[in-house]
Amino acid sequence: MLDVACGNMRFEKFAKSFEGGSQKEFYCVDSCAELASELPNVHFQELDVVELCIERAGPAEALVAPMCDLSVSFGFLHHIPGFEARRHLVDALLDKTVQGGVVALSFWCFMKDDRLARKAHAITELATQKLGFELDANDYFLDWQDDHSAFRYCHSFSDDEIDELVACVSGECEQRLRYRADGRDGALNTYVLLSRR
Repeated sequence: MLDVACGNMRFEKFAKSFEGGSQKEFYCVDSCAELASELPNVHFQELDVVELCIERAGPAEALVAPMCDLSVSFGFLHHIPGFEARRHLVDALLDKTVQGGVVALSFWCFMKDDRLARKAHAITELATQKLGFELDANDYFLDWQDDHSAFRYCHSFSDDEIDELVACVSGECEQRLRYRADGRDGALNTYVLLSRR
């Protein structure tokens, strides 16, 4: 299993809790080694995937992992600026997934939440005044744990954008499942499962 932007390896801990999960090999990638846990059968690679996706197409060769049955990226695509850079990540995950394997992705749709939308508008206005950035459609800045000096770039996905991204890679995969979950109304994230052709 490949996990890009593994963070504190919450997914690996969850997957290992299932029968046979402790025997699986996990290949985890993140730019913050301090968050990574040392777990059996987990191979960690420190790598700035955002920079890699922005700089060039085909970042799969930089990922130190064999072909995997399952490749995932949760809570990460919204931090990659630009459609093409986001597509590079999806392409890389598909390139590292065996035929018949699954790629699982999450898309944060925070502008569908009134409270988060108000916060995003306010923090984005503050950040753009301080930083002078111009943002694309559906791009925002959010703070971190109510620290108004710690700005983080976030993209809020629309259904059309998710459709477009899946359509761009449809020659390599088939969408097997799409559903919404999380948040107060159960719609804060859209999850997509792609089956590699």
